[in-house]
Amino acid sequence: MFGIGSLLAAISQGIVLGKITTGFVPGFASAGFVAVTAVGVVSGYCLLGATWLVKKTTGAIESMSRRHAIVAVFTTAAAALVVSLATLKPSPVGITRWQEQGVIHLLIALAVLAALTFLYVLYAILMRGEHGPFVGATLLFVISFAGLAINMFPYVVPGQLTVAAAASDSTTLTFMLFGIGIVFPVMIGYNLYQYHLFRGKVVPVKH
Repeated sequence: MFGIGSLLAAISQGIVLGKITTGFVPGFASAGFVAVTAVGVVSGYCLLGATWLVKKTTGAIESMSRRHAIVAVFTTAAAALVVSLATLKPSPVGITRWQEQGVIHLLIALAVLAALTFLYVLYAILMRGEHGPFVGATLLFVISFAGLAINMFPYVVPGQLTVAAAASDSTTLTFMLFGIGIVFPVMIGYNLYQYHLFRGKVVPVKH
């Protein structure tokens, strides 16, 4: 049930991403775009999970995770490529944002960096790297989020709703800032301690 719930959450995130990118425009092209974004998000999470298991496990589980990671990195890259090219048609992003001065150069630089990171992940997996695949997969996500932010700015929904228009009032934002300012360092500290405590590979104990 945990696995099914995680899969449904990933698919939902992909659908929302596709819907927002297309500006909620109906039609067959938009539906296909949304389907590809859903596959891409699921593949990306599978890549993160598989490379994490490569980092943390040994034996048969590690070998299986490497095979899954190879499949996931190809499907993730393919979905990202299709989405990037398809953005020119069903999404207002390709019509407006890409034509602004300097934007396309930033996106090209990120695309080159993403391609190099893809090759590094593949190389690290095939060369039996332990930490490299996960580091590369994480970097792919960071690059993807950077590209998404550049594509969307200053909109939440391209051509329809800006970040400023979607923001809450100043009082609410101030209250949230103080609340998050208190909780966020605790969360960071807890996670750093957790990662330190459970560092290294999980090694089976022989009785």
